[in-house]
Amino acid sequence: MSTFERYRARVARLQSVIGSRDADYMLPQSDRSAFLARTQRLCDRLGNPERGFQVVHVAGTSGKGSTATMIYEIVHAAGKHVGIFRSPFVTTSIENIEVDGLLVAPDDFVALVDAVMPVREDASYAEIFFAMAMKHFHDAGCEWVVLETGCGGRFDYTNVVPTPRVCVLTPINLDHTDILGETLEKIAWHKAGMMKEGVPVVSTETKPEVRAVFDREAKEKQTRVHYVQLKRHFETAMPGQHQQWNAAAADAVATLLGISADAIDRGIVTARLPARVEVMQHSPLVILDGAHSVAKMEALVESLNAFRPWQKLHLVFAAKETKDVAAVLSPIAQLADEIWVTTFTLPGFGSHDADATARVCKEIAPHATIHRERDAQHAVDRCIAGAENDDCVVITGSLYLAGFVRTRWVPEDALLDRRCAFPL
Repeated sequence: MSTFERYRARVARLQSVIGSRDADYMLPQSDRSAFLARTQRLCDRLGNPERGFQVVHVAGTSGKGSTATMIYEIVHAAGKHVGIFRSPFVTTSIENIEVDGLLVAPDDFVALVDAVMPVREDASYAEIFFAMAMKHFHDAGCEWVVLETGCGGRFDYTNVVPTPRVCVLTPINLDHTDILGETLEKIAWHKAGMMKEGVPVVSTETKPEVRAVFDREAKEKQTRVHYVQLKRHFETAMPGQHQQWNAAAADAVATLLGISADAIDRGIVTARLPARVEVMQHSPLVILDGAHSVAKMEALVESLNAFRPWQKLHLVFAAKETKDVAAVLSPIAQLADEIWVTTFTLPGFGSHDADATARVCKEIAPHATIHRERDAQHAVDRCIAGAENDDCVVITGSLYLAGFVRTRWVPEDALLDRRCAFPL
């Protein structure tokens, strides 16, 4: 069996845990502290690999992945031995774990699964993956770790780490409402729960009602929130005004850590993530983005202005089954001349039904031509084949959709071989 075959077998073994237990991480419980206790037990059985790092902990609804990656690249540019844990990956599992510019090697991923799965007991998929990352960082001798929360913050598995150096809170919007609550204040309470006693907090949040929640939590933890101001323009690899705010947050964090201005600028301009307004080809222009909430879709629409003019806009769309399709679609559907509705399926969940999504499209974009093609790769192929060279094709609605179709341009084997999300 080849390295890549062994790797895929371990990915399947890890994913077999999804949906296998009633007490999965994403299911609401009256006592959610049980999730943290469960993660801590797993880490204890592994010898507590989550301890001993200088940690920057990042939570929020929008921008946390980009902000975390910018901070990671800054720390790396400053010459530190640093790892980052992201969630979710786009195409393949190794994307979640990176050290000093290289994704975890497939062989190391195999060894991590073999080490953690036998002692997982009642731990969920997300908790096991987190423990694998911490073990990898520990074994690699990392000094610094940047942690992106999975969902929320207060009861998120990443919140078992001891006192971090800095906590970061990106903007709060309505997302994961079935888990975190249906108001901004409730969601903010979950996110703010990652604050620690005396640890400085950096935030790009601007909404007064959310800031009030953050400030109350900060007062209880005897710290304060440093609210970021956008004072200068940053050179970024990822387009969009929202990336300026993410860069400002990363700049503020690095300044608190005493990192030089040169390392800050080099780190920010280096930072890239797949499926964030990512141009996959020209003629026709194809843009891939994982927007899956109203705020993220609005940011995508704003970012598209930099690519005008185009003759027609073709949209390929699928959203996770728990999303409010009409709300997520509305910002971009108004621009679309043609919409291809598609689907995806992953262990434990899938996308909205294509027929139901098509009906929503007809209601909110009656001017557009609507197509249904349940196979996502076929939908992209047919959409691109029907577009003219001066048209624009946008593929969006879910990072899971983005991960499926990105392999049309960036094969999984290339990612595994080069250990880089941008291997070509």
